[in-house]
Amino acid sequence: MAPKRITLNPHDQPDLQWLKTLTTTNPSPADVLNEIYALADNSPATLNKNMAGDLVVKDNPLGYRNDLEAIQAFIESVGDNLNTQRRYQLEVERAMLWMVVELGKPLSSCRSKDFKAYNTFLETGDADINRAAFWRGPRSVKFMDNKPNNLWRPFVNGTVSPATRAHISTVLASALSWLNAQGYLRINVLHKNRRNSKDTSGLNQTGACRPSGFLVHHKMKPATIDHLAFSEPQGATIDRVEFKLPGIQRFIPRDVWKEVMLYVEALPRETTGQNNYFQHIRWCLTFLYCTGARVHEFCTHPMRSLLTDSEGRLFWNVIGKGGSIQYVYAKHPLPSILHKYRKHLSLPKVIDQSENTPLALSRTGKENISRRQVYALIVNLFRAVAEHTNSNESTKVLLKASPHWIRHSVITHLLEDRKELIEVSNFARHSSLEMTKLYVHKKHADQHDRLNALVKY
Repeated sequence: MAPKRITLNPHDQPDLQWLKTLTTTNPSPADVLNEIYALADNSPATLNKNMAGDLVVKDNPLGYRNDLEAIQAFIESVGDNLNTQRRYQLEVERAMLWMVVELGKPLSSCRSKDFKAYNTFLETGDADINRAAFWRGPRSVKFMDNKPNNLWRPFVNGTVSPATRAHISTVLASALSWLNAQGYLRINVLHKNRRNSKDTSGLNQTGACRPSGFLVHHKMKPATIDHLAFSEPQGATIDRVEFKLPGIQRFIPRDVWKEVMLYVEALPRETTGQNNYFQHIRWCLTFLYCTGARVHEFCTHPMRSLLTDSEGRLFWNVIGKGGSIQYVYAKHPLPSILHKYRKHLSLPKVIDQSENTPLALSRTGKENISRRQVYALIVNLFRAVAEHTNSNESTKVLLKASPHWIRHSVITHLLEDRKELIEVSNFARHSSLEMTKLYVHKKHADQHDRLNALVKY
C-alpha cells in the first residue's frame, strides 16, 4: 500500500531529500503529512527551503519561511468561522500532500500543469491499485492519541464528485491568489490570463513584487472555477452531470437508528471503563439527536447553556451560524439522560450558571471533547453496530454514516412524523423553509407510488 519510490527532479526541488528516506519505510499518508509539519516546525531556518519552492519571493515582506507558515496565514484570513477554516485547511493540505508525494514538489513550486494533473487524479482516480489504496480508503481520523493514524486516507473510496472538485478548485485558486497578493508568491499560476497581461499577479516589468500588493487583497475578485487553468467546461453536458436522488439522502432511517440505540443500551457496564464508555456514548448520541446540534456546537458549548423554564421544559441556548443566539427545545429523552450523565460525573442535578463544565468531556475528563474525538467515538460505534447487525441495509448505511448524519436523521424523522414544516425548520435553525423541504422524502415517495399505481400494463 506504500507509494512508489519518488523520483525527485533536482531542478524542481533539490533539497527534498528527507522524502527519499521517508518513502523507504512504507509510510502512511498521515506519516508523510506529519513529517512535512515536523520539518517546517523544527528544522533550522536554512533548511526551510525544503518546504518553499522556486516561486517564493526571497525576503518576502511578511517573512514567511515556508509554505506551511504562509498557508496557515491564508487559512486564518478566510474568516473566524472554524468550519470554513477547517474546510480550507483540508483542501490545501490534501493538495500539498499530493504534490509532495506524487511530484516531489512543495506547493510553491507547482505549475499549471501540476494542478491539471491533480484535477485529473481527483476526477479519474489512479489505475495503479497500490497507489489507489494509498490515497483512498474508508473514513477515519488523521491522528489518534496524537500519533499518525495509519488507517487514515486523504480521500474516501471512489472518485471525487464534480461539485467537490469545483469547491477544491475555488479553494486552491483563492489560496494562490492570496499568497501572491501578500508577496509570498511571485506569480499565481492558476490565474488563466496572467501571461496576457503586462502587469498582473503581483509582478511589475522587472519581475519584482508590487509593494501595494503586500498587505491588502487584490481589488479584483478572487479567481473562481471559471478562471482556473484546470477548470472544467461549464454547463449541464450529459457526461458531466452528477445525478442524484431528490432531497437530503445522508440520514439514518428510523429503524436503523433504533438498532444503534438498542446496541448502546446493551453495552456491558461491569467495569469502570465500560461504564464510563457507556455513559459517554449514550450522552453524546442522545444530545446530538434530541437537539439536532452540529458537531462543532456540541464541542464548544458549556453545560450551563442548557436551561430549564418554570414548568420544567429543557431548552438549549446555542450560538449558531453567524453568531446569532438561538433556543432549541430539547426533545425527550434528553432531560432524563442529562440527569443520569451529570450523576455519573458527580455533578449536582441543577445546573448552576457559574458552572463551566463542558457539554461533553474529553477522554482526559478535564476539557471539552474535540471534534476529532466525537468523530472517532461515533464512527467506531457505527462500525461496531454494522458488524453486529444481520441487516445488509443497516450495514450499508452505518458504514457510510458520520456524526453529522445524526442531525439530518432527526430532521427527517420529525418530518416523517408529519410535524409542521415551520416547527421543524425552527428546531433545525434553518435560514429558510426551502432548506427544510430538502428533508421531505415522503413527498417524493408518495408521488412515485401514485404514478406507479396509474400505470397499467
